[in-house]
Amino acid sequence: MSPPRVLSVIHAPHLGGPQRRNLALAQRFAADGTAHLTVALPDGPAAEVLSAGGVEVRSLPLGRLRATADPRTQLRYLAGWPGDVARLGGLIRSTGADVVLLNGLVNAQGAVAARRAGVALVWQLLDTRPPPGLIRLLRPVVQAWADCVMTTGPALAVAQLGVDPAATAGPLAGRVVPFAPPVDAGCFRPDPAIRAAVRGELGVAGRPVVGMIANLTPQKGHDAFLDAAIALRRVRPDVAFLWLGERFAGQAAYAERLVQRARRLGLNDLVVRAPGQRVAALAQAIDVAWLTSAPRSEGIPTAAGEAMALGLPLVGFRVGALDALVTHGRTGLLVPPGDISGLVTATAGLLADLDRRRTLGAAARAAAQAVCAPEACAAHHLAAFEIARAHRQRCAMGGTTPGRGNKVPSI
Repeated sequence: MSPPRVLSVIHAPHLGGPQRRNLALAQRFAADGTAHLTVALPDGPAAEVLSAGGVEVRSLPLGRLRATADPRTQLRYLAGWPGDVARLGGLIRSTGADVVLLNGLVNAQGAVAARRAGVALVWQLLDTRPPPGLIRLLRPVVQAWADCVMTTGPALAVAQLGVDPAATAGPLAGRVVPFAPPVDAGCFRPDPAIRAAVRGELGVAGRPVVGMIANLTPQKGHDAFLDAAIALRRVRPDVAFLWLGERFAGQAAYAERLVQRARRLGLNDLVVRAPGQRVAALAQAIDVAWLTSAPRSEGIPTAAGEAMALGLPLVGFRVGALDALVTHGRTGLLVPPGDISGLVTATAGLLADLDRRRTLGAAARAAAQAVCAPEACAAHHLAAFEIARAHRQRCAMGGTTPGRGNKVPSI
């Protein structure tokens, strides 16, 4: 087969993990000539960054399901479906795409457009945020329509699809490809000179720093971070705290509430910085990285791989598929979701033990280099595209029907 032409559909306009992954993939595919990837997403910061990075971007309005009980919001979303599907169908035709890559479970407009156009569909399950009822509703649709499913870690396939990626029988046998988000360990690498410079820039020189790489959105658990910060400061009053994350227009009130709460708690010196493209530099100010995401939130967080690639010991809640990247006690420390006391105890122990921090940090970097290698992420995507195209071709020839599975080589 010729190299796949992929239309990657993203419904969020901000710059987050899926957007950064698509940037890295598109650049690698273009350099290697292994695939052509066009990204369809709404106008916004992500479209600007991807375009500046040489990615073919098609900006268009796309509705997305919102975490609100307001029926007016959800009705507007549903009313926009026909237009979204029509616009995506037009892009499939104009780009010559033979694969649609759907970045996430809940916004299925791209799946409908792919099915109508008769092209292959790769459906990605990226996190554990969707409500259980919605997962149950969409599970049979994914099983019936997806030519290949990609999940951030094997556990997500089991949790959301009830499918073991290694299974040789069942509706998606041989068509589930786990992957981890890419992190460039050449860019994210420890550098003492950069560390000293950014600690001075952020005003935390000479202090131990606990920080988190996370955009200011509810799923990232900043309230839990604040609770833990207050508890840690009781035993380590010298600790400085750092948030590296963007504020989004739709979450402006939430972000402001967090900052005001930090002040009420006495954390007036909390450093909050929108890192832009400087995550790899600014995060080097951190001594211990925290991940305090909500219980139903993550898959494999890109930020965890970035912190680990920088050689930072990670202490976090065991959420989503994080344990596919972090081995407790070897490459980081994990505590049960919401366990503030456990998080504080583990962190205080690390802050008091430089050798332990260095040992965990070195092991964390090695794990990130192995699990989050960009070339591995690209290879998994290319394998998924080929599995999907082969399955779609067999379906078109009447050899099988979507949802009944094919025996194809596993990754």
